[in-house]
Amino acid sequence: MISNEDYFRFAKERDTLQANVKALLERFPESRDSYQILVNFFWYYVDGLHRFIPREVLKDLTSPESITRAYRKVVTDNPSLQPSAKTRLQRDQQLERHSRYYRSGDRNYKEE
Repeated sequence: MISNEDYFRFAKERDTLQANVKALLERFPESRDSYQILVNFFWYYVDGLHRFIPREVLKDLTSPESITRAYRKVVTDNPSLQPSAKTRLQRDQQLERHSRYYRSGDRNYKEE
């Protein structure tokens, strides 16, 4: 496991989401077989959510992908449940940043 003093360094040494995911996959091979474990490690080590969810509990939780997939379907079918205009704008901006990152072909691409 990573020591307390390494928590911030773990995320700060990597400047992209993908770099953090890669580091977690390398450090914790069990996260390669479970999105839930990967998300749990990401929240714990990268985002600093220091409430680790035990694996025996985690395996019984609904996956984040299933929840967000259901969310997208619900808001598509029920426009009144759409997020606020501000949130939609932020999501669109994030999508554009990610699209530029992947289109650039440069895995070291950073926002200016």
